Amino acid sequence: MFTPEFVLDEKEDKITSVTLNGGKNIAGNIPLASKEMEYQYKVVAQDKAGNKTNLDLSFTVDTTKPKLVIANVLGKFFNKNITPTVTYSDKYLDTKKTSILLNNRLFGNELQKTKLGDYVLSESITNEGHYALKAKVTDLAKNVSEQSIYFTLDKAKPKIIFNNVLNAAYFNEVLIPELSIINELSDYEIIVLTLNGEPYEIGDPIEKDGKYVLYIEVKDQAGNIARQSIEFIVDMTPPNVKFTGVNNEDVYYDPVKMEISLDNQEDWIKSVHINDEVFEGETIEKTPDGKVSKIKLSFNDIDKYQVVVEAEDKAGNVVEEQFYFEIADKNFVLKWYENKPLFYGSLIGFIGFMAAGGAVVLQRRNRKPDETTVDKEVS
Repeated sequence: MFTPEFVLDEKEDKITSVTLNGGKNIAGNIPLASKEMEYQYKVVAQDKAGNKTNLDLSFTVDTTKPKLVIANVLGKFFNKNITPTVTYSDKYLDTKKTSILLNNRLFGNELQKTKLGDYVLSESITNEGHYALKAKVTDLAKNVSEQSIYFTLDKAKPKIIFNNVLNAAYFNEVLIPELSIINELSDYEIIVLTLNGEPYEIGDPIEKDGKYVLYIEVKDQAGNIARQSIEFIVDMTPPNVKFTGVNNEDVYYDPVKMEISLDNQEDWIKSVHINDEVFEGETIEKTPDGKVSKIKLSFNDIDKYQVVVEAEDKAGNVVEEQFYFEIADKNFVLKWYENKPLFYGSLIGFIGFMAAGGAVVLQRRNRKPDETTVDKEVS
């Protein structure tokens, strides 16, 4: 706002007429130009000689900033294609000093003008990335409207990566799952993390044998959600080897048959050594994936036997069990019987021993009545 002043070079000259927009003469009483409008002044000056000079002066008072509206970009993160729209206008728009830029390049497709005189630019954004939409609208009065919007288009779910292979895996030691979450365009948060349905904290050790289900849900700032469920088994217990048909450290006089088996049907027999020699035996059962889990062995020869069995499970636990027994020569007893002098001598000696023992018993028994009788006579 200001008051126009008209000044003459010569003091003796004077302004005889000033009109505004064709109105009455306001010379000497020029009002404040405060209203937004176009001002057209006609000024007439005259000197003492009667010479006149006419001056036409026009200008516009505009204190209103241009209209500027950016729509369809509410928020900072998006997981679907968006189409920002920029609407702007001004009665005295300065197009040379007006710019709409997206990442420092011209924004929008074809410029459209509405019936109300607004200019509209729009553009569909389909590529993921970070964006800066900057609008600057200037009018001829140098009023400026500016607006900058920063946003991200992120359509990809976060990537959940376990550093140790877990799914369908077996572990024979205390396990601490390690994971990485990758989301390049926005931050994320873990919204669900459970182990067998119970809350779990990354870094907590899993120390007990069992089957586990680890479930995780991750959400990024654009609203993308990644879910992953993995199953694994912790098994720190070695296989249990069972021997049937023969007792450990027993002696047998006839051929024997032994069965070697495992408690868990998924465990398998790696090797069998009999007296330090590899032995396969007769396969009776196999694991679901075709490994031997139960065998039968037959022993016919007279000998001392050491049976060494090595077994393994899916977790990599390995156990070695040793078993000892003997098959002795039963003919030794028969030969002793067939040797008549030796046999009868041994038998007579045994009978004599028994008879002597019996005589002592009888003698002791016979003495008791005599003593009793003697006692009675004395009394």
